Amino acid sequence: PCKGFTPKLAETYKKIAATRSDFEIVFVSSDKGETAFKEYFGEMPWLAMPFDNKDGKEGLDALFEVEGIPTLVLIGPDGKTITTEARAAVGADPEGAEFPWLPKPVEDVENKGPQLNEMTAIVAFCEGANAEEVERIKAALTTEAEEVLK
Repeated sequence: PCKGFTPKLAETYKKIAATRSDFEIVFVSSDKGETAFKEYFGEMPWLAMPFDNKDGKEGLDALFEVEGIPTLVLIGPDGKTITTEARAAVGADPEGAEFPWLPKPVEDVENKGPQLNEMTAIVAFCEGANAEEVERIKAALTTEAEEVLK
């Protein structure tokens, strides 16, 4: 999965970096050996945690509850976690137009992935509704959701 995701992330990274300089990616390797790490990291346009910093990697894995790779975590300038599901955000927004992918009060279920099971959610089934009805429903849900998120 990593070999398929990394080129997509690199493209998104380059697009975001072309318009802003206030972010960075730091690669934390799960490679088995340093040779494999160096070879794989050589394809990346960002920074990396030193391969031999196993304690740092284990600490980050525990902090962010990493269960599989690739995992992409987004941390805000205040040091707080924005999302541990940034991989899905890259897939949904490969141009990086909505970076830093802050949580939205109302989103399409398809954009939430596994996070949907970890949060309170209201699902509005709008199949068969015209565009005007969908926008009316979305506006009503957004008003309520913004109050909850305050």
